[in-house]
Amino acid sequence: MKNIKLVFLDIDGVLNSFNSDNEHDFTPAGLFSKGILWLEEIYEKTEAQVVICSTWRGAYSINYFKGMFAAKGWFRPKIYGLTPKLSSAFRGSEVEAYIRNLYELDISVYSYVIFDDGSDYFDYQPLIHIDGQIGIQETHIDKALMMLGTENRKENREWKKLSLI
Repeated sequence: MKNIKLVFLDIDGVLNSFNSDNEHDFTPAGLFSKGILWLEEIYEKTEAQVVICSTWRGAYSINYFKGMFAAKGWFRPKIYGLTPKLSSAFRGSEVEAYIRNLYELDISVYSYVIFDDGSDYFDYQPLIHIDGQIGIQETHIDKALMMLGTENRKENREWKKLSLI
């Protein structure tokens, strides 16, 4: 069985907020470039791939998301898939269904995090709640790295400083 790590990603309120590149542009052009590069950092350190759980998944394909991310600086984004749209529209159930489908394909989710400004998830799911007005911040990335089984960046930087002395 193959083991993977995932980042379930909402777009509006996470990468599109009043803190985005174009603060009033809630379209793909307005995505927060720095947030996308932070997602790339998560991948580089953990190999956790992105699964889109945003309502945008109904309008755009995986290749479209890859193009959006590449246009903002992550040139080879690791987008693994899109969560299914269930009749309940409860995102926690959609994440569960996605993970269950992977298991049926002999793929085990070793760990995962969810970036969302909403809260329609089960209590046991590893949600990193984002303030939808501000969007994703560096502290959210540190938390995700710890949840995915990697030391946070600040600890790594301190260790590197000590090792150079």
